[in-house]
Amino acid sequence: MLLLYLAGALGAAGQPRECRDTLHAALRLLSRDQPDMRAKAVATCALMERQLCRRAEGRALLREEISALPSRGTTAAAVLRFELACSELVDGDATAACDWAEQALAMAGLDQARPLQAAALGLLAMIGLFREEMSVACEHLSTAETLVDSLLDSELAERLDATGRRPMDAGRLV
Repeated sequence: MLLLYLAGALGAAGQPRECRDTLHAALRLLSRDQPDMRAKAVATCALMERQLCRRAEGRALLREEISALPSRGTTAAAVLRFELACSELVDGDATAACDWAEQALAMAGLDQARPLQAAALGLLAMIGLFREEMSVACEHLSTAETLVDSLLDSELAERLDATGRRPMDAGRLV
């Protein structure tokens, strides 16, 4: 869908409001039988909402999409839960962030979505640091490092945040 490419370009150009508006237009056109594409679009939209200091709106969008998914154990569900964990951590709720990140990790494992698993492990390591639980953080980091080292370049390109960096890469929508 061309709107997703446009949203990606707008996000990469540093125009979060226009990116978000374009994503909302795309979501009105995307059917529910495209859960992976919708999940990526919703997750990116929530990220844009966060950048626009509209975190509550982003979390509401993520929760609504999670509840509308026909199957809870999919990669799409894991993507949404991962983004919700990121949002909760930004708001300082490490407990909620940890719960969502653990769910994302489990679901990504079921679908063997290794890049998403690595990203979730990295997020859990950051949550451990936030909570001052150094042994937990180191354990997650070590597991994430092993997983990232085993990823093919093409897999790593899917989730650059698996390296611990969160690029403003809305261009990865499709």
